[in-house]
Amino acid sequence: MKDIYISGFADEISSSFDEQLKTVRELGMQYISLRSADKKGIADFTVEEVKTDLLPRLQAAGVGVSSLGSPIGKVKIDDEEGFEKQCAQLETLCEIAKVLNCKYIRMFSFFMPEGKDPADYRDAGGIMINHGYVDTEKYFDTVKGYAAYYTYSATNVRLAELNLSYTLPQKWFQDKLRMTVGVGKNLWMIYCKAPFDPEATASTQSNYYQSYDYFMQPTTRNIGFSVKLNF
Repeated sequence: MKDIYISGFADEISSSFDEQLKTVRELGMQYISLRSADKKGIADFTVEEVKTDLLPRLQAAGVGVSSLGSPIGKVKIDDEEGFEKQCAQLETLCEIAKVLNCKYIRMFSFFMPEGKDPADYRDAGGIMINHGYVDTEKYFDTVKGYAAYYTYSATNVRLAELNLSYTLPQKWFQDKLRMTVGVGKNLWMIYCKAPFDPEATASTQSNYYQSYDYFMQPTTRNIGFSVKLNF
């Protein structure tokens, strides 16, 4: 819980940025979600203005920025001119986020025209194939399913098995007793490109569906020891 910090829109306090910072510090807050400052929306600031005006005041107050409260998405989905303007704003906001060491930008869903079916816009872009778009319906009619979206690279580096053995001194038991003090399998996944173990399969009989996310149980890790007696 010690790593959880309270943040919020400070422009509800005042339009004055100095007053915002003063109040949040009095409240013990260390972060704000920066939506507007001095009656100006964050999307209307230039990168240089943020560097020379907002950032020094934030640093002086000891306040960080948890997210940018942008207006991206607050246009109709079929407003081409508005969309182009917001694309330019988003590029600037990304640069501002870097300056403020901020990882998040608030966005909205684009406004849907009254009486229109959202599915018409959802599928309008198609599926990106080789830097181009293919009609969504035709694509899935061709590939016959969604398997491609659940197939991952099997590239991985792991400590698959480790054996440590120790033989007790021969003079103790005339070399009759041997002890393996450690046996382990699947001990350490050092690197895995897929979000699951790509060597796991859906069947114990074959490697069918290997590298395919078939929602299997996680792979097990085995650790044990053994003692061997020679007669």
